[in-house]
Amino acid sequence: MFKLRWLIWFVLLVLLVACGQADENTNENSSPVDEPFSGTSEAPATKISGYPPPSEAGYPAPDQSQPYPAPNISEPGNEPYPPPSPFVDESKRTSLKQPIKVGQQTLNGSGPAGTPIKVVSINYAGEELGFATIDQEGFFEIALSRPVEQQEVLGLLLADDGLRPQFEDAPGTDMPMIGFVLDQVVVSP
Repeated sequence: MFKLRWLIWFVLLVLLVACGQADENTNENSSPVDEPFSGTSEAPATKISGYPPPSEAGYPAPDQSQPYPAPNISEPGNEPYPPPSPFVDESKRTSLKQPIKVGQQTLNGSGPAGTPIKVVSINYAGEELGFATIDQEGFFEIALSRPVEQQEVLGLLLADDGLRPQFEDAPGTDMPMIGFVLDQVVVSP
């Protein structure tokens, strides 16, 4: 037992001395992480065909004498992303008078004269709640089929889908499964 203990101490001492000799070339206050990368290696530089030769300064700077050419957007496929926003025709803006309160059964608003519109519940996948045609002064009143609920989202749509091409440049949102929503309102308490 006594000899085994001395043997373990002897092996540890030899390992410590061996590890200490490997670190003699380094400074006590520096570590390999603190040393800056010199950018050189001991392997000789070789020329690779098609690439510029290696240099001390790195890759050459771009030629600043010629400005970069403007992108040619006339060719298909070179359009900038995102595409420019289309013109919004404010004369086609159709809106509901806000706020809309819980239990309300009539809605008022304004829009282009003679346009047939409908109100739908967006919460209930486009359930139709009422129809109207905007009068000659640009106002409408729609009687709803049921009272509106708290936090219900109502949408104002064109009642005639054939008119949609005429309203493509109007402010609105195209919602999947609902259609082109000209205005939307959340019912307040």
